[in-house]
Amino acid sequence: MARFAIQPDLFAPAPTPAEPAIDPIVELNAMLRELRAAIVHPWTPLSEAMQREYKARALGRIAGPEGERLAVEVLVESERLFASGERT
Repeated sequence: MARFAIQPDLFAPAPTPAEPAIDPIVELNAMLRELRAAIVHPWTPLSEAMQREYKARALGRIAGPEGERLAVEVLVESERLFASGERT
């Protein structure tokens, strides 16, 4: 049994980050369609809703002005569904 583990080279060049697998605008549009079609909030529990909202904000930053606009619409729709759920 080896006493020390083999470590990767600390001075090797960092790997290049992978491109998003799907276009952020396409993903934001899909999130928005899902929310607009819902009667009750589809992202339950609350932790999943928070994760999806954070993802929408991140995608909006990546996609530029159009993405920012879509991210805001996703958050507005999400809030609308939360508010309608609180009334029932």
